[in-house]
Amino acid sequence: MTRRDGAHEIRDLTVTTSLSGDFDAVHLRGDNGAVLPTDSQKNAVHALAAEAPVGEIEQFALRIARHLVAASPATRRARVQVDEQPWERIAAGGRPHPHAFARTGRERRQAMAVVDGAPGREWAAAGLAGLELLKTTGSEFRGFLRDRLTTLEETDDRVMATAVTARWRLSTLDVDWARSFAAARRALVETFATLHSRSLQQTLYEMGRAVLEARREIAEVRLSLPNRHHLAVDLAPFGLASAGEVFHVADRPYGLIEGTVLREGAPEAPAARLVSRPGPIHFLQPATWPEALAMRAEWPTAVPIAGGTDLMVDLNFDRRRPEAILDLTRVPELREWSPDDAGLWIGAGVTYARVIDELRRPPARPGGCVPHGRLTADPQPRHGRRQPGHGLPGRRRAAAAAGSGRRGRAGVAGRGQARPPRRVLRRAQAHGARARRAHPGRPRAPGGRAAAVRQGRQPQRHGHRGGVVRARPRPPARAGGHRHRVRRPDAAARGRRRAVP
Repeated sequence: MTRRDGAHEIRDLTVTTSLSGDFDAVHLRGDNGAVLPTDSQKNAVHALAAEAPVGEIEQFALRIARHLVAASPATRRARVQVDEQPWERIAAGGRPHPHAFARTGRERRQAMAVVDGAPGREWAAAGLAGLELLKTTGSEFRGFLRDRLTTLEETDDRVMATAVTARWRLSTLDVDWARSFAAARRALVETFATLHSRSLQQTLYEMGRAVLEARREIAEVRLSLPNRHHLAVDLAPFGLASAGEVFHVADRPYGLIEGTVLREGAPEAPAARLVSRPGPIHFLQPATWPEALAMRAEWPTAVPIAGGTDLMVDLNFDRRRPEAILDLTRVPELREWSPDDAGLWIGAGVTYARVIDELRRPPARPGGCVPHGRLTADPQPRHGRRQPGHGLPGRRRAAAAAGSGRRGRAGVAGRGQARPPRRVLRRAQAHGARARRAHPGRPRAPGGRAAAVRQGRQPQRHGHRGGVVRARPRPPARAGGHRHRVRRPDAAARGRRRAVP
């Protein structure tokens, strides 16, 4: 903001900085010695805006990029993009108000600067986004390819509307930035208005060619034009004739036409790609780890994904729009996991479902008894360890807690296996009783009890898997013992004393 006597001036800028260089140490060993914090980058933008007038946004982007390269020895390349949102003065009493403003629309002027560490390796680009254009006639679309699924009707007169995202790269930095931008924008708008369009593709090319002819310092123009369909409303159901005056604007589906018009003999500058907002998002899909590293070096702002659950939500709600997406799902090195002397190495691409599935597979043990597994997927170990005697009534819970240290590793039937909790045995016995009632001919396990299989708690994910629990033979009843059984008809006894199975 510039405060002058009688009138104020404002500049509304959004600055994005990106550094690439020798930063292996911080990623591999956590050594931050070469890292210029993002907070310092933010402070650089604020300080440079205060030290001198911002001027044209292309010049401001170059100043920031040069400062960041000089301040960080490990940085090989700094890339800075600046978006400017215009404001206009509010008219009050027939005159522009000195310090009250209103946004003029969605159009934004953009600039981008790239500074390499090597001398003389600097590029600049300019552009705009959100330039909404429409004309009510002077456009047609006919003679296109048809197949058995084509339903679109040909037309020789239609409404053409689009929102232009344009980028142009300059071959020199000795430029009158304001005049260059104004001339390029004027060429885009006038060509759209005056050209009789046979297709949006033809319009894109002619708009790019007009920019190259208007300004010799521009070497390349990239355009992104969505086709905003205006469909005539059928008024026949209302008894009205359609005169081409009422239209429905369909936001989806729509066609997105993109292209680049390059001046013949123009030098290449792959590092000077502009961030696409809201133009195309480049999708990168490496097949190996070295290929992924090479793509990330070429596209330092690319967002790596291995599924994209969070990123796709942000894209759908227009919260985030990266320049490129780096899909790592095909990289085999990220899907490996293995134990070693230091611990367990798990690749970033190993899914949680795979970890659960492989950890719950019981190891081979002698004696033919499979231990009760599912510890990883079971919610009980995740949310708290069960205390000894949990689920047992009164006196037996205290006895189990007192003897947990002495009998915590007692074997099952002398096999050296960890004994399942008695609550699990009771569940298994109940399951076996139900199975016997449903299938009377099913064979029984030794001791007169059926072998029960406890099924998994997530059959829709893991199938019907579970540990086999072999029940021990029931000991014979002792005369005068402390075990009691309440028969079903004895309701009074059931109220006086709890049954112990």
